[in-house]
Amino acid sequence: MNNKFLAASILSLKHTFQTGWLELNALRILILSEDAAKNLQQNLIVYMFSNSWLEQQEIAKLFQSLPLNLKDTAMNTLEIFEKRGLEKGIAKSEATIVRNLLLNTDFTLAKIAMLSEVSENFVTKIRDEIAARN
Repeated sequence: MNNKFLAASILSLKHTFQTGWLELNALRILILSEDAAKNLQQNLIVYMFSNSWLEQQEIAKLFQSLPLNLKDTAMNTLEIFEKRGLEKGIAKSEATIVRNLLLNTDFTLAKIAMLSEVSENFVTKIRDEIAARN
């Protein structure tokens, strides 16, 4: 690991919750990581932006200013990050639908699974979670 990446990591850690500072210096931090291995760059990008208060538009604008090789890494990382968030959102919605059907209807597990387009095992898992809370 080279010293520039270490400096970028420390600056990111120190200023993560200082949105104003981060907005002004995020580009510099990312450029410091330019010579680091791709996986280190990805980890830094995820850390910086998952813990910051920067809006998605601000992040996208920032990425447009990056050098081409770093921009590709940043954009690929952002796509992976967004995909994971979407998958989590879908899973949460499915669980909410199943929970509501379990609590508010007398449908069978099979019918709830069919209506919510999930497996019966998933419905059973949610039912058991509800039972454990009560």
